[in-house]
Amino acid sequence: MNNVLSCVVIAAAVVSAAPARPAQAQALQPDISTELVVGDVSTNRDPFGGWLGVHVRLGPGWKIYWKSPGDAGVPSEFDWSASSNLAAAEVQWPVPHRASILGVESVGYTGEVLFPVKVQLDDPDFDTGVELRLVLYACSTICIQEISS
Repeated sequence: MNNVLSCVVIAAAVVSAAPARPAQAQALQPDISTELVVGDVSTNRDPFGGWLGVHVRLGPGWKIYWKSPGDAGVPSEFDWSASSNLAAAEVQWPVPHRASILGVESVGYTGEVLFPVKVQLDDPDFDTGVELRLVLYACSTICIQEISS
């Protein structure tokens, strides 16, 4: 059987990271979109399955954080546990930007970022289903948690 890699990202939900009145909560909807992209996929018996990409687009004024976020922020969380035939998924963190606001240093991304993901298959002879639950901690004037699963 040839290896077929299928990917799924299910709709996003938003949870406020700080208490907010109902009118404020509606204003906190982030302008963020995510997409799981299939890159080079191995179709031979090599267990190295190839590459995926997690593309995140952030609206004006929004930022997410790097794996080591600095003085503020929380890094994104990638959960691949609902995938099938996936032995490992190693997220590569692109070079981030540094920002300083009122003396607080943070490290992260604005605009858009593509996280390359090196994948390894359990068995290269079987189809692979990839499902990602992605938790982004996004900040603008207030920080919120954005979940894509």
